[in-house]
Amino acid sequence: MNKFTKGFAPLVAVIIIVVAAFLIGGGVAYYYVTKTQPVVQKQQSQNQQPQQQTQQTNPVQPTDQTAGYKTYANNKYGFEIKYPSNWYVDAQHSEDPTINIGKDIKGIGEIDFSNYPNATSYLFDRPKDILDVFLFIYKVDPDTNYDQFIYSYGGNGTKENITINGVKALRWTKVTTSSTPQVVSIDILIKIGGNMFDFGYSDNGNPISKNTKDIYEKIINSFKLSR
Repeated sequence: MNKFTKGFAPLVAVIIIVVAAFLIGGGVAYYYVTKTQPVVQKQQSQNQQPQQQTQQTNPVQPTDQTAGYKTYANNKYGFEIKYPSNWYVDAQHSEDPTINIGKDIKGIGEIDFSNYPNATSYLFDRPKDILDVFLFIYKVDPDTNYDQFIYSYGGNGTKENITINGVKALRWTKVTTSSTPQVVSIDILIKIGGNMFDFGYSDNGNPISKNTKDIYEKIINSFKLSR
């Protein structure tokens, strides 16, 4: 054996040892990663699960659009309505005959919600800042539907089916073209048994602001039966 062979043998041995160590170390690292990764993922999944459960058990509660409003209750006809705390209720004709529409439709009550006291006294010379929602109550045949009721008025205008507190209702929009400027009137009809509740408001020839319309709609949408 020459000198070259004697020097080469130890070098080969060293290389073999290094390669073996590398392979063994890589195998250990691979084993560690593959075995610990599912555990980490499992821990992350467990940490996220309570957050998801918390979101499901704590839904966002809707805000009360009529918070701070007063409540008007009518025991005779069994309903409640909310209105702004700085408004007034004129219910002196709430149980009196009002307007009769044909032989099958009889007015039995009128209630006014307004930012003015005794708003019904302003029939012609109305203040410019007066706001009001009228509720007319009619006695109708239990079989009378919304179309038949509207037909008694003349039947013009557009109609839209809506729901108020689980009760089917109808939005009836009329435009009076005989006056200048034109007047837009909105009626919300709610029929319960033999009673027709007719909420109405008008722009009186001037466009209704969004804020005013929101107040009107909150009052009407608060209507619900109390018995």
